Amino acid sequence: MGYIRSDGWTLCLLWPWKGSERIVDNMGLRRRETTVSYLFLTPALLCLLIFVVLPTVVALYLSFTEYTILRPPEWIGIGNYIDVFHNDVFIKSFKNTLRYAVIYVPGKLILSLFLAVLLNQTFLRGRGGFLTAYYIPTVTSMTAASFIWLWLYQPDSGLLNGLLRLIGIGPRKWIYSISGVMPSVAAVTIWKDFGHSTVLLLAGLQGIPGELYEAAAIDGANTWRKFVHISMPLLKPVLLLVLLTSIIMSFQVFTAIYIMTAGGPMNASTTVVHQIYVTAFDYLKMGRASAMSFVLFFIILVFSIPQFRLLQDRF
Repeated sequence: MGYIRSDGWTLCLLWPWKGSERIVDNMGLRRRETTVSYLFLTPALLCLLIFVVLPTVVALYLSFTEYTILRPPEWIGIGNYIDVFHNDVFIKSFKNTLRYAVIYVPGKLILSLFLAVLLNQTFLRGRGGFLTAYYIPTVTSMTAASFIWLWLYQPDSGLLNGLLRLIGIGPRKWIYSISGVMPSVAAVTIWKDFGHSTVLLLAGLQGIPGELYEAAAIDGANTWRKFVHISMPLLKPVLLLVLLTSIIMSFQVFTAIYIMTAGGPMNASTTVVHQIYVTAFDYLKMGRASAMSFVLFFIILVFSIPQFRLLQDRF
């Protein structure tokens, strides 16, 4: 006679009983599957440990030191964090980042949702071609896209100002003016990123059962009411996911700023990540740059936690 724990593992077998061999075989199979799983996970876990966990721990330590590469780190406690919050340029970079996020996140979300709804219409032919065209900027290098748009934004020879002259509108300074630099950069990154969000939202729309729309049509609902009362409620999990990733990406913007404006004019486009780069590699203040990185991490965390909770509630 034998008895088994509730999780299915044999505690003891007093004598063979029917089915005991099968349980022992299952236990061995489970052990082999677990071993194989860990073997496959080991390379990824090692990469995560070497390239993410260890650098994060080192950066956290350096954020409490004065480190300029030229000499060993010197422990100064929270001095770097105090300097960060008293640094006028960093405060301005944070304000610029918020301004960029206010333009980028709604702009990308509205454009992606509009195109996803349009592509979801059954009367539209060639949807695959349109979707491919919309997605091409996503797989394009941000460096290449920045140089292309840098040419488009040229005050004298740029294509955009040339088109404006054709319709009788004077040239614009675009990225060369303090007031226009952030909207101009946001337009580039929205163009670069909206294809991915469009695909996600289109997948969410196509996952909504058609019977719901048919029932609403029988009840006399028009297209707008179907969108408001069926599409939007069922699309909320995907919308929250797109919103969360867009906010995180907006706080991490760097490549377009670095190539197109270098933070100018007059620091009007410098962002937190750009300021971290300048502090670390131009001024060689690695300790202060590490402190800025963790300040940015906690800022993103503050914005992300409520949305994570909303996503958990939705799923």
